[in-house]
Amino acid sequence: MYPSLFAFCTGVLLVHFSPSPFAALAIFVAICFFVCVYCGLFSARFRRRLQGALKQLLTVFLLALFGVSYASWEVASHQNMRVAESESGEHKFVSGYLCSIPVNHDFGVRVTLCTDRGRYLLSLSGDAPRPESGMCWQGTVKLKAPRSSFNPWSGSYERYLFAERIVGFAYAKSLERFDCSLSQHMLSLVTEQRWKLKRYLDSQLSGLDQSGVVIALVLGHRAEISAHQSEVLKLSGTQHLMAISGLHVGIVCWLVYFMLQKAGIRYFVFPAVALVGLVYIAMVGFSPSAQRAYVMMLCAMALISGKVPGGAWSAYLLALVLVLGIDPLAPLNPGFWFSFVAVFWLILIYRMLLKGRSYGLLKSMIILQCLLTLGLMPIQTHFAMHSSVFSLPANLVAIPWVSVVVLPLSLLSVLVSALLPVMASIGFDVVDTVLNFLFAFLAIGLEFGLGVGAAANSAREQLDQILYGVSYSALLLFLLIMGRLRLLWLAAGLLLLIFLLVLNTRFGGISSVSSVEQFAVLDVGQGLSLVAQQDEQLWIYDTGPSYAKYSSAKTVLLSYLREYAGLVRKTYLVVSHGDADHAGDAKWLATKLQPRVALLGEPERTEMPKEQRVRPCMLGQRLNTGALSMSVLWPAANPTLEQARGNARSCVVRFTLFGYRFLVMGDLEGEYERAFIRHYAQLGKLDELRSEVLIAGHHGAKAATRISLLKHVKPSFVIFSSGYGNRFQHPSAEAVGRAKRFGAEVLNTADTGALIFKVKQVSVGGDTRLELERSRNQSDVYWLAR
Repeated sequence: MYPSLFAFCTGVLLVHFSPSPFAALAIFVAICFFVCVYCGLFSARFRRRLQGALKQLLTVFLLALFGVSYASWEVASHQNMRVAESESGEHKFVSGYLCSIPVNHDFGVRVTLCTDRGRYLLSLSGDAPRPESGMCWQGTVKLKAPRSSFNPWSGSYERYLFAERIVGFAYAKSLERFDCSLSQHMLSLVTEQRWKLKRYLDSQLSGLDQSGVVIALVLGHRAEISAHQSEVLKLSGTQHLMAISGLHVGIVCWLVYFMLQKAGIRYFVFPAVALVGLVYIAMVGFSPSAQRAYVMMLCAMALISGKVPGGAWSAYLLALVLVLGIDPLAPLNPGFWFSFVAVFWLILIYRMLLKGRSYGLLKSMIILQCLLTLGLMPIQTHFAMHSSVFSLPANLVAIPWVSVVVLPLSLLSVLVSALLPVMASIGFDVVDTVLNFLFAFLAIGLEFGLGVGAAANSAREQLDQILYGVSYSALLLFLLIMGRLRLLWLAAGLLLLIFLLVLNTRFGGISSVSSVEQFAVLDVGQGLSLVAQQDEQLWIYDTGPSYAKYSSAKTVLLSYLREYAGLVRKTYLVVSHGDADHAGDAKWLATKLQPRVALLGEPERTEMPKEQRVRPCMLGQRLNTGALSMSVLWPAANPTLEQARGNARSCVVRFTLFGYRFLVMGDLEGEYERAFIRHYAQLGKLDELRSEVLIAGHHGAKAATRISLLKHVKPSFVIFSSGYGNRFQHPSAEAVGRAKRFGAEVLNTADTGALIFKVKQVSVGGDTRLELERSRNQSDVYWLAR
């Protein structure tokens, strides 16, 4: 039975990991078949059992094939339901019911609308009537394909949209109500009750510092968590506590189980716990993480009650089969891997180290948390998630703090609030105070800057990190050795010590790539961010946009540095001008990277750390270091330019990598672009503008990238950095047409994703060519919108 169940799970997972799952399955089964036949030819005993073995192999093959087919069918079904690129911009009539709690933002309201076609992320303009809970809505909306920026080294929003079965975005100025059908009304009741509870909690938690965190824990609605709180949780490695995970569902169910056992009720324990768990995951919106945790909890309860034969591994495999059977797209969600890998390590660590031994609660928790953190490191790396040395002690404190105190007290306060409002108010105040202490402790992670993404350029910071890692490792080794002196424990402790030392002595934890020579145009949506790199030297031009809880500098750019900037020691920063789509979180990045110098197009609008060496960007500035050089071509010293603001002050830069030139125009456009051309014409140096690659000005605006510029630059590639379906309609048809007229290959990051130019040697004599990688076009993952 177990090989058959495992075969089904393998078949489902092949769809997510293999470009051709059916081919991979055929190869796998062929290998198994030939092994069976080969063994049968040379073993008389095996020949007698060959028939039974082949029957079992056939069963395994069929179930694996069923898993592949089932998951492939789910993938294909959702792909067919999604809004196609050809439908983007079209106006269509839709009708459905609200299936999420609405979120207010600067431009109106965002909510999930469930229709017969699927789930839309619906945005209502600011002057539209606000939707009401439990209501069905219909009207004409403007559609947009579920696309976002794509960088292969960082997490993708499109993968999240696919996993959540979002078919597209919809924008409406107004909608009207209509009478729900019985089925729609029943489905909308869950959202209605959640919405009522959300409004009630808003009134009860008004004025409390941690109200957003409490709402996230109770309702699974994380939109109220502030940007600062999100950053603290992320950098301390405790962001998983705000997701409705197995920890939360398990706590609720085990509390009910414990109370029923104490009350002497034993016959209906399992149905009662299952019902309470179902009510709880309904309260948090039936999120995929809550459903997964509920299934795993039921399997654990069935194991304890003796309903699952075979022990913990049998219950584990049963939970895996049920989760993949209910949702074959679950592996797209990082939470799926964290849940099952964590439980795998918990079972393994318990059986190998803790079973039959008495270490005490504190020591057992330390051993579990340390080994579990190390075991989850590959998953964090795979999904480009933050990881830090500080996350070890942070989780040791935060997990029991939240699970034993915060969550039970929050839920208890909600339950008694209707009968004893005064007691509930006291309970919420206590929760707020406890969370304030917790966040004060977690903020140490920000203070020390021990995150993997924090580039430790200064010798003192590197020394602090090494000493911290050594002291923590010594403490862990002491605890292990004091328990019982065993070779396995010593080996584990030494491996952990080596791991921490390597983690802290690396360049801020960034990948130790031996040598990189490339020019990368990052896909940051409607913004701009570039990286030019050659061995130990790295130039960053602009940091992309930053708004609300999103920062391209903290996600896309920092993930790039982790992937490629392993041996970089000389970092330089250029911020073209002060607009938010170019200078988002520039101060934060300068604090982390501590670049040798920062060139600013608008120093008065670009905030930098006080200790940062800053220079205004000015024509004539150059830096030549080996095969990578940088030259500032604009702005010139001009009183008119000095009084200008915004796009006119853009710092125009040319990078040269092994003789290949990349001209970056920032947001220069209109009369200032013409002034730029006139300046070089008057000097008789128009040939200096010749470049193989042109990063077009102002994302391809109509007034930028004029013929007068193109005929002197003569680029082979013209790149527009813009967001998919942006409201400015960048790049304009005029700018694209002008670039094509000059024979250049036109590329738009909204279509291609991140672009990476690499210099490749093609002959022994040293001849080179410029190769281009289009990340979206060259990626074979099925969840990308094409």
